[in-house]
This record gives sequence, C-alpha cells and structure tokens, in this order.
Amino acid sequence: MNCHRLCFAALAAIIVVGSALAQNIKCVPSKETSISAVGANETVVYSDVHRVVRIFGQITDTSEKGLDSIIEVYPVGSFGSSRVPASSMIVDKRPFRNYMTDGNGRFCLADLRQGKYLLKIGTDRFAYKFLVVSVWLKKGGSRKVLKFHLNVGT
Repeated sequence: MNCHRLCFAALAAIIVVGSALAQNIKCVPSKETSISAVGANETVVYSDVHRVVRIFGQITDTSEKGLDSIIEVYPVGSFGSSRVPASSMIVDKRPFRNYMTDGNGRFCLADLRQGKYLLKIGTDRFAYKFLVVSVWLKKGGSRKVLKFHLNVGT
C-alpha cells in the first residue's frame, strides 16, 4: 500500500511540475512585418475555436519541421457557426497585423488585446496551403502551446 501511495504522489508531482513548466515557456514576441502570406491554391480551415490566454506556439510542416511563416491577424465580430465561411466573419478584409515566425516556426503574438481573431497562416512562397485558425484571446483561457501544420499545396 505504501508503495502505491508513494508512486501516486511522485506521478502527481511530475504532472504538476510539467504543467507549470509548460505554462511558463518564455514568450519572445514575434516581429511585425509588412509582408503578406502567399499560399497554394487551397485553404485549410480549422473549425475549432482555440480559447487561449496567449497566442503562442509553432508552425511546422507535416514532418514536424519548423517553417518560416507569416501570420496575418484579422479581428472578427463573432465566430458564427461552422456553416459560415471564415472569410465572411472578418470585420476588415485587410489584416490588422502581420507577424513573422522565427526560423523554427515559433511565434508569440504578445501585443494583441483580448478579443476574437482569425489567423491566416502561410509562407512567403507558394509551396504550402493557407491555414485559417480561430482564436479567442481571453482571461481564463487555456495556457497550452498552439501547434499548427501546413500542408503542401497542389
């Protein structure tokens, strides 16, 4: 019995420490850019809304290799339903801001206010499909690190 309690306590400690470390990963702000993303002839739209405390993570290709990417940020009024095209939710058709990821695809959009945004993710070349992601930046949101994959276009 004592061994079970000790093992359980050790496992609980590992989970708590691991969770605390994941929440405290340093967020190096991404650089703004005037470059717009380009992409192949397809757009992939994630239907889930990511409710987060900070917009922070990594863009990779399907082999998990980090990609130099461009993230266009569009404020949205509401997310609507899954039947409403993402493009119709955008308040202004011009991006609010554009950001560059680092050389390993990592990003941190630290200067955005709480609100609802669509992120249009692409690269500076036509090799990859665009990715559109809905993000709700809010207090009480998840602290998870976001990870998105760009697929090769046709």
